[in-house]
Amino acid sequence: MSMFNWGAKDGESVVSKRLWLYFFIAIMLTLVVLGIWILWYRRTQKKASKRTTKDIEIAMNHESK
Repeated sequence: MSMFNWGAKDGESVVSKRLWLYFFIAIMLTLVVLGIWILWYRRTQKKASKRTTKDIEIAMNHESK
């Protein structure tokens, strides 16, 4: 089934009645991908922050010796 009826006669709709389904699915998938990316980004930022804190503590310990 096509989204558009290019051979529509006068008075007939060129756009399918189910075009909303395309936009719904596209928006939902976009939100899912965005959500997964945000979770991944936050997780990697926490890991990097912990790593930086650990490196600073190690450096401070070496300076005090």
